[in-house]
Amino acid sequence: MQNQIPKNWQEYKLEEVIGKFIDYRGKTPKKDSSGIPLVTAKIIKNGIIQEPNEFISQDTYKKWMTRGFPESGDILLTTEAPLGEVATIKDKNIALAQRVILLRCNSKFLTNPFLKYWLKSSIGQNRIKSRSSGSTVTGIRSSELKKVLISVPSLSQQEHVTGILSAFDDKIGVNNKISKTLEEMAQTLFKEWFIKNESEAWEVKKLGQILTLKHGFAFKSEQFTANKTKNVVVRMGNFQETGGLQFSDNTFYLDSANGYEKYILNPGDMVMIFSDITREGRLIGNVGLIPNDEDIYFLNQRVAKIDYNQIYKYFLLCLFNSKLFHQHCLARADSATVLNLKNEHITEYQLADPGKDILDKFNKVASPIFKKLESIKKENLKLAALRDLFLPKLMKGEIRI
Repeated sequence: MQNQIPKNWQEYKLEEVIGKFIDYRGKTPKKDSSGIPLVTAKIIKNGIIQEPNEFISQDTYKKWMTRGFPESGDILLTTEAPLGEVATIKDKNIALAQRVILLRCNSKFLTNPFLKYWLKSSIGQNRIKSRSSGSTVTGIRSSELKKVLISVPSLSQQEHVTGILSAFDDKIGVNNKISKTLEEMAQTLFKEWFIKNESEAWEVKKLGQILTLKHGFAFKSEQFTANKTKNVVVRMGNFQETGGLQFSDNTFYLDSANGYEKYILNPGDMVMIFSDITREGRLIGNVGLIPNDEDIYFLNQRVAKIDYNQIYKYFLLCLFNSKLFHQHCLARADSATVLNLKNEHITEYQLADPGKDILDKFNKVASPIFKKLESIKKENLKLAALRDLFLPKLMKGEIRI
């Protein structure tokens, strides 16, 4: 791997350029309903720390964080389930769970931002995985992680490289904040129009009267290909906890569409997840819309396509993204290990139908919000693709600054 980096770059073991290395492997703090947010491996995804939903008390925090406290700008790396996810700490007021290691660079050799991008690059990921172990769950021990070789240019070059890459991430971050605000606006509108101002004159219906559900095919592991193709299978792993779909990771592909034509989804189709392996049920009942791009999307088992009259589109999106509906799904999903919904859990849900005239008026207000959300999502995908195009080239020194 020496020939992958320029001659003027230096290689060090990770332990030689890290000033602080904090690992709480094998330990789990006592959790509370509120307090200091607990960052676990499962909420570090795609370069960011998602909103924590587990907490520890202030007293537990002081007793727990005996190995050191996080600082803004520190790097977090997941060591198992999943291995190799990387993110930067924005708010230092957090606690660290097991399977998450904190890295703080020795500023004489390395900057935290450069380390983050290097760990995310294909070179960094390959070197981490080359020292990993485990047949069922792949992970890396602290002692092995410290031996991982890292390629380091001069500090000025590091700043130039991270300046380029962080410009993409900063823009994506701004877009995500705008999206969150728009989603909150949509929920506020929905509550004002259909919850607070519900009329007794509106007809009470079951969801089964305004929609139908179609479930997907039980694709087997041997039907998937290791190569990325245009035939994308929409699975549980493509649903996001915050709502919507993502296909940047945990995505499975088919070599051919032959024989599965009736499971092809159309752009804009609404799909819902019917099973959830997260302990807290953070995904159950979530929905997303199929992207309008060059790929062909196939409906997998435990995911349902929702057919409905288009006049209900934004009404249903707001309903399915509401806390009220999520609590309904949580209360009815069965099984001790994997939460599962049945069709009747959805179709028997009761609501007040405001009728065509009110729905038309609501759609005129809601439509620009959802169209802007879709536009932001497309922009973020393009930004991420450009960043990921530059990342390996910058880390190999193929692009000179």
